[in-house]
Amino acid sequence: MDMQDTLEKTLVLCEKKGAEGEVYGVERQEIIVTVERNDIMLCIKQKSAGIGVRTVVDRSVGFSCCNTLDFAAITEAVETSVKMSKRSNPLLWSPLAVPGSYPEIEGLFDDEMLSFSEEDAISAAQRMIHAAAEDPQVTVDSGEFNVTLRTQAVCTSRGISAIEKKSAVSWYMIGIARKNRDVGSFEYVYGCTPRVRDIYVEDSGSELSHRAAANLSPQKVEPFRGDIILGPDAVSALVGDPLISALNANNAQRGQSVLAGRKGDVLTSEVVTIKDDATVKGDFNSSAFDREGSPHQAVTLVERGVLTTFLYDALAAHRETTVSTGNAIGTFRETPKIGITNFLISPGMHDVDALVEETEKGLLVPRFSGTADHISGDFSGALKGAQLISSGEIKNPVKEVAIAGNVYELLTKITAISKDRARFPRMVLPHMRVEDMGITA
Repeated sequence: MDMQDTLEKTLVLCEKKGAEGEVYGVERQEIIVTVERNDIMLCIKQKSAGIGVRTVVDRSVGFSCCNTLDFAAITEAVETSVKMSKRSNPLLWSPLAVPGSYPEIEGLFDDEMLSFSEEDAISAAQRMIHAAAEDPQVTVDSGEFNVTLRTQAVCTSRGISAIEKKSAVSWYMIGIARKNRDVGSFEYVYGCTPRVRDIYVEDSGSELSHRAAANLSPQKVEPFRGDIILGPDAVSALVGDPLISALNANNAQRGQSVLAGRKGDVLTSEVVTIKDDATVKGDFNSSAFDREGSPHQAVTLVERGVLTTFLYDALAAHRETTVSTGNAIGTFRETPKIGITNFLISPGMHDVDALVEETEKGLLVPRFSGTADHISGDFSGALKGAQLISSGEIKNPVKEVAIAGNVYELLTKITAISKDRARFPRMVLPHMRVEDMGITA
């Protein structure tokens, strides 16, 4: 019996027990190679599978799961979920998604992945290490190379029945440069692709090496006001994470987002457009449907600075008598929740070098380490691995400096965005130049 047949059989069992059901299943094959101190530490090949069952009885919801496709265990999970439904307080709205038309997305599965072996994975991890360690000052402190073949499926009492296969390769490295007693800041790189032929671990290794070595011999800088050019990692922390929380429709409906009731308002400078789009052809983050079986779609969240919509799952959409944006996420071990699928900040017109050349005084900032309150937007923390810019040129790395402010004020000060963007899990982010920021030592 294949997985979709198993899910449909499980759904019938839910309905025989007097419940509406949503059954979500995943089968996964993985090869994981771990890296420590410039060396391969471990290679694991593993398989896993599981099913999550959400049941609704008189608008009351229960949930249970099992990490197997064995039907005896699934039957027990159904019984547990139905019992929970009968004991739970009823909801005012149904959490189950309604059927929709799925996008046709090419390039989600690469047949070459079927023959990708542990030896191939180890070889790729070694190439990654060698590229990073070409500079003897640089050490790959930790990292991972991961190959995944995943099948996901969902069936519901509302008429949803969908299955999808995906291939994925991803990797990351954390590295640091040392020269005698001089130790630079840590650097992080991430890469991913759904296709074997597009694995670019050597490029990632070289990037890590260059960025880590550039952090050696930092100099103290006096407090000043100027422009900062946030690298993609810093954009993730200072822009992406707070906005993703604020754009969550559940948070807005609960009064936990300052953006509640602000559709149509100017949120950022007009150079900023933000989308969540899991329908991009052949993209690592693309998929036809979400955790609840709602179709994925291209969702424009901010268009030229204006807030246009929020991220919805089925329950949040039903509260507002609208439709899900296809942003239910989660594993089979948990109930669905709202999250991003492929969060994209649209590219700008500038090369990073041009952003630097146009900056009279400021900092190029790879990383931000600190806190950003997801409700108020207030943030404070340290700028890591920053480079001083003076008269349009990078002069030297600087010792750790501090910054504080408010995310929503920062968004209005974005004056330029880079053409090139970097990948992060579920995100594709550019460099951003922010004007008139206060820097303290």
